[in-house]
Amino acid sequence: MQNYTIDTIGRIDLKIKQPKKGYRFAIESLLLADFVNIPKKPNNIKILDLACGCGVIGLILAYRYANVHITGLELQERLSSYANDNIKLNNFDRKMQIIRGDLRIANNFLKENSYDIIISNPPYYPITQKNISPILEKQLAKSELKCNLEDIIKVSAYLLKNKGRLAIVHLPIRLAELLSLLRKYNLEPKRLQIVYPNTSQEANYILVEARLGAKSGMKIDMPFILYNEEGIKTEEAKRLENF
Repeated sequence: MQNYTIDTIGRIDLKIKQPKKGYRFAIESLLLADFVNIPKKPNNIKILDLACGCGVIGLILAYRYANVHITGLELQERLSSYANDNIKLNNFDRKMQIIRGDLRIANNFLKENSYDIIISNPPYYPITQKNISPILEKQLAKSELKCNLEDIIKVSAYLLKNKGRLAIVHLPIRLAELLSLLRKYNLEPKRLQIVYPNTSQEANYILVEARLGAKSGMKIDMPFILYNEEGIKTEEAKRLENF
């Protein structure tokens, strides 16, 4: 019996191999892939996906943009293996690669100041959180057992080129902490988008783009609404899956 599924997203049926029981990608990955700003030039923009899971964000970006090369960094063996399989399933061998490793020591195997853009859908919950999943794979993906928010930002500042950008998705409750840590490591917040399940509920995600060594000044994008009051996906939410 297979312990994985192969799902498809997008109008081109991008293939995603992921665990049947374990960590599976969710809406946050699609939101981040949509949020990150990829310039049309130059060629060979180097992107690093920290805690890439099965590689879904990189796969979407590899499909959408001709001028990118994406490296995914993932700690967990099964997820990194599936990410490699997904590269082959979608014929992105020339545009993507996966490294299995601990981002906290990425300075040991990745070059300083070498990436134009870093993206991350990191673990959200402090290890004191009571609702940690009993499944270890989900624990590591969603809870800060092996890396925390500061680890993500610190290594991003080390690996980004000057004026390079970090795009990250996180929880609204940690926005103040996120902004403070970004500035601590000379990553100036430049864009913020707030995601709401609908117009009558509190925000459930935030998306932030920061730039290394940039001047102060942040733009707040229009809010992203996932569902209307009848519980039907909005047109912009449908667009996430129909690229």
